[in-house]
Amino acid sequence: MNLSQYYHTLRYLKPRQIVFRVYYSLRRSIRNATGFRYDLQKKPSCQRFLHLIPSLPAQVTWVPASNTFSFLQVSHVFGNHVDWSIKRFGKLWSYNLHYFEYLFNPSVSKEAGLALIQDFILRLPENPEALEPYPTSLRIIFWCRFLSSHQIESTEIDASLYAQAYILADQVEYHLLGNHYLENGFGLLFAAYRYEDKHLYRKAYNIIYRELNEQILPDGGHFERAPMYQQIILYRVLDCLNLVRHNADFGKPDFRSFLEKKAADMVGWLQEITFSNGDIPLLNDSARGIAPDTIALHDYAKNLGVTPHRTPLRESGYRKLAVAPFELVADAGDVGPDYIPGHAHSDTLSFELYINGCPFIVDTGISTYEKNKRRQYERSTAAHNTVQAGPFEQTEVWGGFRVARRARPLILKDEPELLAAAHTGYDHLGIRHRRTFIVEKEAVRIEDEVVSLNSTPIESFVYQAYLHFMEGIQVTKNEDDSLETPLASVCFQGATKVDIQPYYYAPAFNTLKQAQRAVIQFRGSLNMTIRAL
Repeated sequence: MNLSQYYHTLRYLKPRQIVFRVYYSLRRSIRNATGFRYDLQKKPSCQRFLHLIPSLPAQVTWVPASNTFSFLQVSHVFGNHVDWSIKRFGKLWSYNLHYFEYLFNPSVSKEAGLALIQDFILRLPENPEALEPYPTSLRIIFWCRFLSSHQIESTEIDASLYAQAYILADQVEYHLLGNHYLENGFGLLFAAYRYEDKHLYRKAYNIIYRELNEQILPDGGHFERAPMYQQIILYRVLDCLNLVRHNADFGKPDFRSFLEKKAADMVGWLQEITFSNGDIPLLNDSARGIAPDTIALHDYAKNLGVTPHRTPLRESGYRKLAVAPFELVADAGDVGPDYIPGHAHSDTLSFELYINGCPFIVDTGISTYEKNKRRQYERSTAAHNTVQAGPFEQTEVWGGFRVARRARPLILKDEPELLAAAHTGYDHLGIRHRRTFIVEKEAVRIEDEVVSLNSTPIESFVYQAYLHFMEGIQVTKNEDDSLETPLASVCFQGATKVDIQPYYYAPAFNTLKQAQRAVIQFRGSLNMTIRAL
């Protein structure tokens, strides 16, 4: 880590983020010194059962009979008692344990779920991580849904849940913003409705209204530009619409129509970017098995009376070029919002390509959120289907969720079957990468060109284009350096060297599958032609 990275990371933060980072840090120090502890019981003046139509089934599993929890492709048997402070599988696994989404797994009975909630409450004083705002936000939603669906009346549980809502309200993630901040609002909204609390409602309404207006772009895409997070946030928006539509409101009749409009735009965006076989492209921080899929979200929206509003992909920066048998999704957008690019990758002008509904060229994906070498690699330029200049990154990703200097996309030509774009990621080197995608019935053509911005010789760098093939696809290199696969052939003009290398494809967390990639070296320009067989 160097001063330049700090500068290019911190310069984009909003003043609000900086102020609250300092404030929360000082407050934490004072509270630690004075022995401050939150009250873990707060009796509500009233509570009501929420009227909700069925939401979506859990994406995670808990088997009460064996006390086995399965998240992120990792299963663990706890025995007689859950260790709520477990850390051996990483922070994200621990967070999933604290969400309680698994209460909606078919194997979980009312009695089992109730007993687990009571055990969590009993052990909460020794488990401070559980009160972090993000897991608290989700837990409030799932507890409210569970208690209402089973008509559970419990003074102890409601006093704990109400206290957790006020603890959340005291530590809203103003220092992070983005999807975390929005999730805080969703959690507070559910608590407000259950306990008819106008203070919590005002806080929730202000967060959700303001943030959805900022975070949902005009084309319906979420501004962090990760299709998985689009699905996650849409799921929450639909749950909130379910809540607002079927329960007495707080004098904000416009809120329902507002949520309906955002949901319609978001479903439309998902339908636009999803491949014909139902897959989302694994762009930025996206993985399978975390969020409900596009079809399930569409059906849930339909049950809530939401009609998808489909518009061409624009402001999100993604483009889909589809001419049978090809479907190509290209990334020509910003890495994410400047002040919160934590889920961004160094992947400008990367793409995924499906042929006859089958994945062919894919993104490497993500297998971890831990701050380690694997996480760093999965965010790097070399892990994506784009071009790298020498050893340099298009966008400087670091620290697990940090971004310093970043590439800016430049759309040069935008047509239904052609996209030409460039980016500024190598401008500091005196060069610029341009790429053109052309999708036709006969073939997909990708043209790369590196141009000099000043007197920098193009030959100063060796350029490498990467193609990551779907796991299970066998790639054979011919004598002329063209490639043969069972789905398509790939030919090159301008390549100086073509290597076939193994890599690990990560379609889901904690999942690595060996596959093959092509690394194509060139000096200044390269043309690729992909023909379906």
